[in-house]
Amino acid sequence: MSLASPSPSSRQSAMSITETIAAAVTKAVVERVLRLGASGASSKAKVRTESAIKEHLREVANWTSKVHTLDAACPRDLKTSTIPLALDSEPRRVRTTTPQTLRKEDDLLTDDSNYLILGNPGSGKTTTIKRVARRLLLEAPQRGDSYQFPIIVRLRELVDGLTVNMVVAKVFGLKYETVEIRNRVGGLTTTRYETRVGDDPIESVIGRLLSDLGAVVLLDGLDEVWSEARSDIAREISQLARTTSGSKFIVSSRTGDYTLGLENFVALQLCPLRPEQVKEIARRWLKDPTSFITALETLPYRDIADRPLLLTQLLILYSRFGFLPEQPAHVYKRVIRILLEEWDEQRNIQRKSKYAGFDTDRKAEFLAAIAFHITYTYGRSQFDEDELVSAYRRVHQVFNLPLAEARQVARELETHTGIICEVGSRTYEFSHLSIQEYLAASFIVRDGSLVLVRRALAGQPAPVAIAVALSSQPSHWLARLILNQEFQLWRQQSARGFLTRVLIERPFFEVFEPLGWSVLYLCSRLSKVDGAVPEVLVQIAQLPSVMQSIAEALRWYAVTEGTEANQSGVVIRRRDGLESSYDMVQPPDGLLPTVVLRQIAAKWPDAEVWRSVSGKEHRSSVRCLMI
Repeated sequence: MSLASPSPSSRQSAMSITETIAAAVTKAVVERVLRLGASGASSKAKVRTESAIKEHLREVANWTSKVHTLDAACPRDLKTSTIPLALDSEPRRVRTTTPQTLRKEDDLLTDDSNYLILGNPGSGKTTTIKRVARRLLLEAPQRGDSYQFPIIVRLRELVDGLTVNMVVAKVFGLKYETVEIRNRVGGLTTTRYETRVGDDPIESVIGRLLSDLGAVVLLDGLDEVWSEARSDIAREISQLARTTSGSKFIVSSRTGDYTLGLENFVALQLCPLRPEQVKEIARRWLKDPTSFITALETLPYRDIADRPLLLTQLLILYSRFGFLPEQPAHVYKRVIRILLEEWDEQRNIQRKSKYAGFDTDRKAEFLAAIAFHITYTYGRSQFDEDELVSAYRRVHQVFNLPLAEARQVARELETHTGIICEVGSRTYEFSHLSIQEYLAASFIVRDGSLVLVRRALAGQPAPVAIAVALSSQPSHWLARLILNQEFQLWRQQSARGFLTRVLIERPFFEVFEPLGWSVLYLCSRLSKVDGAVPEVLVQIAQLPSVMQSIAEALRWYAVTEGTEANQSGVVIRRRDGLESSYDMVQPPDGLLPTVVLRQIAAKWPDAEVWRSVSGKEHRSSVRCLMI
């Protein structure tokens, strides 16, 4: 039975319950200390213990009451802003083909197992730890819950030789000291150091205390311990769990650090948010979540909403501006920055890289190179370790990384970012397809070679469409893609998919005459293939800057007598004897869709176009084409 009284109505009661728990725990701890015969087990020890426990529980109550969200103006209430998350009983690295068994947050306290909660960056590990601690503090126990109170250890705060046992000793107000022990064996003197409470080793004292008190020790962020000390801390946690009974340990860690292993722990993987959970969180954050969900469902980056951290970023943007960003590329870039740097930076976590110069920007460039080679070499989102190593070997020299350490670099990238994840035995994938496509696109933009773009366009066109939006001159990029005869976009089955993705990515086109040429030319070619101009191309032609580019481009064309119009629009042909200063080949003909013609005539009725009658060209205007 928990020491907390049934559910208090408000904050009123976090303090009163803290006092209740502190009083009961203090009595039990002091009795144990007295039985241990530890020095200072007197009235002073009782006062010290009571003060330490009250201070810890007060800290737990404060820490668990709020969630801190990147870019939010202020922390939000834990209870009203978060929901319980599902846990997969098979972490993705050991997952078989058998159906997964889902566990609930409540299950963590209803048996005698110790748990290791694994998850990607921003998947809700710390929030889950807070929710469990809050439940122990303030909620009535559920069936099977016999645990008494929470002890929180934020593992990133273990510095300067501090251990888990020392932190727990401090919670109980126990004094400890480190002593030097010398032994003489075979004429040689050996020296070791032991931390003690009174005359007993600290680990045995803490182990017996935890067993007697039924405490739940919640250790947040094993991945956040300095790498040099991480294996020692993991061993210490395993030893504590092995030598106690009646208490429970729950540890959180990024999935990338699962290689450490913890004895006597059941590993659970936090599941991605389901659509109904996304809606529930949106309901808790927004007055009108329906419009947010509707907008999100139409966007290519909707898949990133499966992590609480990234979903809340979208919610913050929506609540701040009343809409989601027009350009998905801005969201991708923001997500990459969060995962590579800002999330750890806000929480004062520094993850040491083994590789000099492997900073945030360089890491993003490296991931982009890996994403490109994986996408266009294997054509799928999942890849095995050998394929990842092969991609690494193709790019390692550019990043001054050692050839022989590909597997170590892969592990570091997963541990530090969660962008590349291990999903099975030696099998990896990018955490989100949209992020993989964005990274591949950023590589395409930086490289820019025609050979590379042609290969990408023929393989998977989505990253090329994103590259158009990422480029510094989207109009130039798209015009070159259409006008370059090597690409022959209109002959490719992927042309419609490419154009659809361009429309979704919403590049900020600038007015550029060759863009007008290219759209008119593509309308002509695709109408001959399909019998009509594809609707998606008509929609692109109606974008304001594209339509103005077409209006300005018409001066290079003439409407030939007898071919003024067809079912799709007005046929135009390049005027004779003209040379442009643009470094692009002007196409020989084009087709101006009727719906676009009407809009241009309404906005720019005097836009120049020519008529060819009896072999002679006469200046005219768009207005005249409507007569």
